[in-house]
Amino acid sequence: MVWLVLALALLVAAGAWYTQRKRLEAIAAWARASGWSFVGRDDSLAYRWAGEPFGTGDEREAVEVMTGTYAGADAVSFTYRSTRIRRGSDGKTERSTTTHHVVALTLPAALSTVEVTPEGIGARLAKMVGAQDVQFESEEFNRAYRVEGTDPQVVHAVIHPRLMERLLEPGTRGTAWRIEGSTIVSWHPGATAVDRIAGTLALLAAVRDAVPRHVWLDHGYDPAAAH
Repeated sequence: MVWLVLALALLVAAGAWYTQRKRLEAIAAWARASGWSFVGRDDSLAYRWAGEPFGTGDEREAVEVMTGTYAGADAVSFTYRSTRIRRGSDGKTERSTTTHHVVALTLPAALSTVEVTPEGIGARLAKMVGAQDVQFESEEFNRAYRVEGTDPQVVHAVIHPRLMERLLEPGTRGTAWRIEGSTIVSWHPGATAVDRIAGTLALLAAVRDAVPRHVWLDHGYDPAAAH
C-alpha cells in the first residue's frame, strides 16, 4: 500500500513538472515570435514597485519574465508570486501564495503617481475607511473605477474625457493600472497569460500617449522635442 501511495505521488509530481515545462515552452515561444527575450526569473522585479499588488508577503518572486519593446519603449511581462508564511501555536507552518500577471511599460520621465483600479468589494470597503477616490464628471466612470494619486491636478489632467472613454471600452474596462515613477504598470490575478499581453500593452501605451504635454513639461520632459 505504501508503494502504491508513493507511486501515485511520483506520477502527480511528474505530471505537474511536465505541465509546467510545456507552459514555459509556450511562453518562451511567444517571446521569440514577438521579438522579445525570455529571461525566466528575476526577483528584483518583485521589489521594483511599491503599490498593489507589490509590497506584501514574506517571500516574493518574479518568474516567467519576458522583456522586449512596445511602441518605442522598454516593456516587461512576468508572473509575480507573493507568499505569506504563518506559524501556528502547534508549530505547523502555513503558506498562502497569491499570483498576479504583471505587464509594465517604461515612460520617458517619472510622473506623479496615478492609480486606476476597478470598483469592487475591496475598493468600496477601502473608501468606507477613508481611502482616496478622485471623482470625475462621468458618473459611469466613477462607478467603474476607483482613482487615487499623489497630485490631484495631475490626476485630473491625465484622466481626461477621451481617456475615460478608452478605459470604458468593453475590451479595456476593469483593467487595473498605475503610473509609478518612470513606468506604467498593470496587473491581473493569476499567472502569465500571453494572450493578454498585447492588449494590456496597447492600453498602457494609450495612457502614456494621452498624458498632456504640460504634465510632461512639469516633470522635466518635452514630448515635442523628442520627435
